[in-house]
Amino acid sequence: MSAVDSVNEICTLRIELCDSDPLIWRQVEVPTSITLKALHEVIQAAMGWLDCHLWEFTVGQRRFGLPMDEDWGTGPRIEAGKVRLRAVLTPRKTTMTCVYDFGDDWTHRLILTNIRQGEPGIGYPRYIAGEGNAPPEDCGGIPGFYEKLDIAADPSNPEHNEIREWLGDYDPHVIDELQIKISLDRIAKRRNAAKARIKKQETRQVLSGWARRPAALTGWILRSSAHALLLPEVAPRYAGYLGWRGMLPEAGTPAGLFAHFVFHLPPGEQLIGYPVAGAGNDLRSGHRRHNFVWPRPAPGLAPLLTDAQGRTHDLAIPPPLIAPANVAALRADAERLLPGPLREMVRRTAQPFLQPVYDLECPRLAMGRATLIGDAAFVARPHVGAAVTNPAQEAVALAGALAAGGGRRRRGGRPARLPGRAPARGPAHRRPRAGARRVHWPAGLRPQPPA
Repeated sequence: MSAVDSVNEICTLRIELCDSDPLIWRQVEVPTSITLKALHEVIQAAMGWLDCHLWEFTVGQRRFGLPMDEDWGTGPRIEAGKVRLRAVLTPRKTTMTCVYDFGDDWTHRLILTNIRQGEPGIGYPRYIAGEGNAPPEDCGGIPGFYEKLDIAADPSNPEHNEIREWLGDYDPHVIDELQIKISLDRIAKRRNAAKARIKKQETRQVLSGWARRPAALTGWILRSSAHALLLPEVAPRYAGYLGWRGMLPEAGTPAGLFAHFVFHLPPGEQLIGYPVAGAGNDLRSGHRRHNFVWPRPAPGLAPLLTDAQGRTHDLAIPPPLIAPANVAALRADAERLLPGPLREMVRRTAQPFLQPVYDLECPRLAMGRATLIGDAAFVARPHVGAAVTNPAQEAVALAGALAAGGGRRRRGGRPARLPGRAPARGPAHRRPRAGARRVHWPAGLRPQPPA
């Protein structure tokens, strides 16, 4: 795992305040690269504590906390600021405890799961959900907390007025989510500064490595890391429409559709359906599938890339995370716009998915000994059919440039830079891309200006 990947790795943290009833809990996404001391800060922010007491983590038989200057009659404690969270995690699920305030003894059960890479552009730690306001500090722990709530609810109790005044506007049912998000955002901003330093160091190492390699480094995909490093200012531009897609097993396809290439033209849209191979490229009758593509105008992309948890994804969204409301809207439009068999086709599709359409055009391809090819360099809209042609032409052009061996050479015969490939291939890329903007799919879309 690279340094940047290790910094971007996150997990889901559930914080439960032990013995609270109803349970007081929070769910937060946290980087696995933070220290246990930083994890303590995350817990303080998520729960709303004031961080004015001692604390300690326990993982199995190990204890982590602040370095102790005095002997409190307890076993040795490992310094939490020197241990990263990932060092105590197990692959599937890790359970640990955190005690805050050794007088009130607020004990938290921490459950850490789902280790994964974080989403680009999102700051971590990030608040997800929670229930129940954390108790006020210095109220006597769980027993004292519930005793004070009982007194505050009982006007006949002699201490009622005093406790009500002490509690102030505290409400056990209301979480100050805005303050939680602000506090966690402060921690995330500190981390982002560290991530930027690591990214800069790793980029220098990568570019230095390219300079020593005998062959060009290439990238084939829209999200290419090579593209991000060489031309960070050039980003894909959304074309204003997307394709909703779905696939049905041959036996589940509405009658009369499977054997045909189906076209339907709602106003300003187009839907096509056609048979494809089954799983494992299976072409046997009864084992094939029917695929449909429904390109549709969608001027606002962000709502369609936002999942049910409110997270907006970058460029595309995994099918299982598509918000149910967006799928329901698609089905409702199908009932309104499509004829019977096609309506039924959309109804039977358990998990429709969407593919936004992007334009990408890099101003140059060859940069010293590095070059961009494929979708890392140019992306044309799908209706011009360039997905196979462009990569084939790329391979031929690059092979020819390397075989010609033009350009200044280093000692040992290796080319110091790639020959002028960008001028030769640029127009060939721009022609289908310009044509795609003129001939729009669906036809109802207005022409988009060049990116």
